[in-house]
Amino acid sequence: MNDRYRDTVAEINLNNIFDNFMSVKKILKNKTVIPVVKANAYGHGCIEVSKFLAENGVDYFAVSLLEEGLELRKSLPDVEILCMGVIMGAGLQIAAENNITVTICDSDQITDLPVLKRKLKVHLKIDSGMNRLGFKTDEEIVTNFNVLLNHNFIELEGIYTHFSTADVDKVYYDKQTIRFNDVLALLDYKFKMIHVSNSSSAIKYEHNFDYTT
Repeated sequence: MNDRYRDTVAEINLNNIFDNFMSVKKILKNKTVIPVVKANAYGHGCIEVSKFLAENGVDYFAVSLLEEGLELRKSLPDVEILCMGVIMGAGLQIAAENNITVTICDSDQITDLPVLKRKLKVHLKIDSGMNRLGFKTDEEIVTNFNVLLNHNFIELEGIYTHFSTADVDKVYYDKQTIRFNDVLALLDYKFKMIHVSNSSSAIKYEHNFDYTT
């Protein structure tokens, strides 16, 4: 029985996706690019796209939900996976067990850290002006940073922010950049990864951060 009831289909050319990926790397002078494959790779097919990119040397991916990360982990056991959404409670331990890196962006997540029984890699999310997820004030940033830094089961690998207007408002983009750099100076910590989650900012401004998502 046919389970399709629409005549419209989308044909995905994986070679074209990889060409796009390499074009971004060229613009960024071969800095590490982390493909975001959330929401089924924006409808392109998360597993198919990720497998193809991995076969061509890509070894780090980002998703939004823990469920997405777990699905991707089944197909790609050796790549790095960053979950950019909020993971709470027992989900933190599940992420640790499946080598999924967690974004810490809310104090309630800090409260849930005692559930951990094995090492968990985390990235600290800073709200530099997107006003969605992340720590805002210097006080809460420093407080939660210190908790993570001194937790026996936490590997504080990265820090990032998300630009909200890089494609349309450079003045506000600059404001967010200044704020994020101020936070980096405030923490004075050598993160393995410093990245910003916006394609427009990467392509238009070729900023000095090490990774882009």
